[in-house]
Amino acid sequence: MNYLTADQALLDRLAGVMESIEIRDADGKVLGRYTPVFADEKDMSERAAKYFDLPAAERTLADEKKQGSSLAEVWKRIHAGETQG
Repeated sequence: MNYLTADQALLDRLAGVMESIEIRDADGKVLGRYTPVFADEKDMSERAAKYFDLPAAERTLADEKKQGSSLAEVWKRIHAGETQG
C-alpha cells in the first residue's frame, strides 16, 4: 500500500477528527477521504474528551435554560404587540 507521511501541520488539522471525512481542495473538489484509526472505544473516548468538555457543556446548557422564555411567554409578547399597534 502506498502512503503519505503527515507533517505536524497536517497532524494538528486532523487531531480532532473523530469520524470519516472528505478532504477537498479550495474549489470543493474531493481529493480523498480520511478515516481515523482507533485501537478501541476507550481510545476514541479519551481522544474525544481532549476536545469536548462535557461538564462545561452541561453548565452552559443549564445557564442558557435560565435565560430563555417559554413559548407561551413569547406568544403573549407577540399578541401584546399586535394590540398596541
